[in-house]
Order: sequence, then structure tokens, then C-alpha cells
Amino acid sequence: MAKTAKQAYNEIKTYMYSYSRLYAFWYVGITATPETRLFNDHRISKRFDKWVCVECTNSESARNTEEALLRLGCDGGSSGGNKTSNYVYAYFKTPSSKP
Repeated sequence: MAKTAKQAYNEIKTYMYSYSRLYAFWYVGITATPETRLFNDHRISKRFDKWVCVECTNSESARNTEEALLRLGCDGGSSGGNKTSNYVYAYFKTPSSKP
């Protein structure tokens, strides 16, 4: 079920906090294709790495969620995605992840 920016932010922040209070160890982004972005582009292991992905109601909500998470100190950039990017994702950076 698609979530508002506030709901997505709270869900992702809670997930990240449960593994590490150091937000700089997390990378956040937005995308229209979360599986491709996470598991191919960023080389995240679906089974072994820590990651979360939330569908937002629209790309504006996704972008607002991403911006709020970046303000917490997460790694990433706010210039990615496009008008179809309604998923926000975060993953715990590892030596094998990219970046």
C-alpha cells in the first residue's frame, strides 16, 4: 500500500534505527524500479544486507521523504529519479555495495 511522505519517513527511519543509529552509514534514494536499483545498480544482497523500500503515493512524496532522510545525515543525493520515481529505498552501506 502506498504511503504518504510522513508514513514512509517514519517507517524507513524506524528500520534504520533498529540496526544503526549512525545515519551516515545508510544510503537513501528514490526510483521507479526498486529491485533493479537495489540489487543490480547498488549490488545489495536481498538476503544478507540490511535494506528497506517503501512505495509512496507519488514521486513528490518520495522526493520529500528522501530529502528528510538526507537531512538526518544519510548518504545519497537529492537530484536522482524522475516523475515516475515513487519508491524510497535505504540500505546499510557495505564494502560490496555501490556506492
